[in-house]
Amino acid sequence: AHIEQYFAEFLSKLEERRGKEEDTSQYPALSVKLGGTDSYPLPLGRNVLWVGTMNQDETTKSLSDKVLDRGIVINFPRPNEFKRRIEINKDVATEERYLSVETWNSWKLNFSKEQIIASEKVITPYKELVEAINKEISNIGRAIGHRVWQSIENYIWNYPDVRRLLISNDADMNDNDFNAELKKKIDPAFEDQLVQKIMPKLRGIETRGESRNVLGRILSKIGSFKAEGHAINISKDFENAIKFGDGQFLWVTSEYLNMEPDNQ
Repeated sequence: AHIEQYFAEFLSKLEERRGKEEDTSQYPALSVKLGGTDSYPLPLGRNVLWVGTMNQDETTKSLSDKVLDRGIVINFPRPNEFKRRIEINKDVATEERYLSVETWNSWKLNFSKEQIIASEKVITPYKELVEAINKEISNIGRAIGHRVWQSIENYIWNYPDVRRLLISNDADMNDNDFNAELKKKIDPAFEDQLVQKIMPKLRGIETRGESRNVLGRILSKIGSFKAEGHAINISKDFENAIKFGDGQFLWVTSEYLNMEPDNQ
């Protein structure tokens, strides 16, 4: 079924949460019911994550732009090696461990005004590639808005390797050597977001006619970005999406995840 039919209230509450990162008292809440208990309000704070799974075959509905713009899609690749499972693991943890609010908040990177200004030069090449892709897909009615780019950039800056480097003692985004190292950390985070936020928007595009030309130009831009020294290895998967979709763009492989670290 369409996810909007049973998750409509949640998606609506997410809209109320935008712009309220600091004032937690204003977070919207959902009324949650479990079994026969009375409902209780669950505030949709930034430490509340929602995860779901779905099959991708002829029996399922495609995710709409409304859902894609508000979430992240992760496609699991085929296994390279099958594992045996002789007996189901029946061990059950006897102790629940919770993540403290302090630990969660420590994971979020908070930029100073100086860092915001310095970060503009660092993030610009990535933003320009997304803008170039967006210009192409706008020709076939699949353009993205501010929300998607803001989500991509937020993911990049809070990516563990990126964040760890930025909070180090020698972090200086005005230093060329530091920025070269930072780029190496940003590239895999950005690649994640191309796969998780942009490629799902292209699902179903025809791989012939003008649409095929659009896809070809996007592939060329991704290749040029890699040629500039960025470790973006999704070109093969992009070609597979054109080839394997029976006339439609369908992201079905994750070869980029199998690239050796030295090639990334």
